[in-house]
Amino acid sequence: SPVLPAGWQALLSRTANQTEVVVGTAVSGRSRPEFRGLVGCLFNTVPLRADLGGEPAFRGLLRQVRGRLAAALAHQDFPSHQLAERLQPGRPGGVTGGGPFFQVHFLYQKPHLDLGHLVLDALFLEQEAARSPLELEVFEAGDAVCAWLRYSTARFDAATVERMARHLTRLLTEAVRDSETPVSDLPLLEPAERAL
Repeated sequence: SPVLPAGWQALLSRTANQTEVVVGTAVSGRSRPEFRGLVGCLFNTVPLRADLGGEPAFRGLLRQVRGRLAAALAHQDFPSHQLAERLQPGRPGGVTGGGPFFQVHFLYQKPHLDLGHLVLDALFLEQEAARSPLELEVFEAGDAVCAWLRYSTARFDAATVERMARHLTRLLTEAVRDSETPVSDLPLLEPAERAL
């Protein structure tokens, strides 16, 4: 569903006062049949751009993100480091942090896999460091969705990230309530925070 990445990009747009936002999102890297039986981590990170210029309603942003996510998935086999080299030769673009394309990640995982005779669930281990300066990681767990923000302590403090989490919750709540509201008009602050 594009709701969570759209909400994340809307929040980033509002927070940074930018109409164009690019986040990196990880894809499995197993789209080709010959890769499906391989053991190991084959993920690739693809850039996902959102254009919030022109005051789009949240529903319009959802359509945009859905379309761009489908396009990104269609090109997921092209390694991001090769794309960086082709578009900006000679510029360093390491995998961590997204190189020249993005500094923020959106990660979504559905860790439960039912193979009939075998059911696999992920074991959640605390990760010590963020892979990029800021990332929203979302896990689907049954009927619930669990999310957390990881961040670089060199760039953000805990109070800022906690405030971003509250603002994301509020933005998504209001967007689901009325998806025709322009993204720029969706409230970020709770009434108590606004009063303060």
